[in-house]
Amino acid sequence: DESGLRQAHQFMLSCELDVDLSAVTQESLNKITPQNRDLCRDAFASAASQAIFSGLHKDVSECFKVLGIPFLKEALDKDSGYTMDVLITELMDETVAMTVEGDEVKGLAVEVDGPSHFMRDSKRPLGHTCLKRRHLRALGYLVVSVNYWDWDVFHHGRMTPLEGKMAKLAHLRDLVGDFVHVPNKIA
Repeated sequence: DESGLRQAHQFMLSCELDVDLSAVTQESLNKITPQNRDLCRDAFASAASQAIFSGLHKDVSECFKVLGIPFLKEALDKDSGYTMDVLITELMDETVAMTVEGDEVKGLAVEVDGPSHFMRDSKRPLGHTCLKRRHLRALGYLVVSVNYWDWDVFHHGRMTPLEGKMAKLAHLRDLVGDFVHVPNKIA
């Protein structure tokens, strides 16, 4: 079934990206045909491409526009099949000089994580969220997360709409400001 194919892809990707895991699984993985690998990857990429944009995701993207930070929405990493909610590739020189897992930084992946990414009544991320972050780092991306509980603070009558908007912009500027140039110094 499709779910099994997607999980098989994630397992094979883990084996490719983790040297220790690769060492113990290489012989078995070599038995998987390229066609079957492609089938698993395609099932994974297909499911990722069908993601629905949440209100939170749209709001975060709009704030990046206001800040003047160029970004790609739902950017696909072709090698892995992962999509990143927001990908910023125009990084500061100091950030580009950094390495992630020994490789040059490809970009800053901003994951917009709603309640479905966390255990119920908890701020602990679920396994699929942790695995995606781990894989993206191993693939050469810096990864930051906009968590729904941080964003929710700017709503629900605690602030005026203008105060909420300014707080969101400040939050994003603080989250990515060490890695990218923020043209619009709002808030």
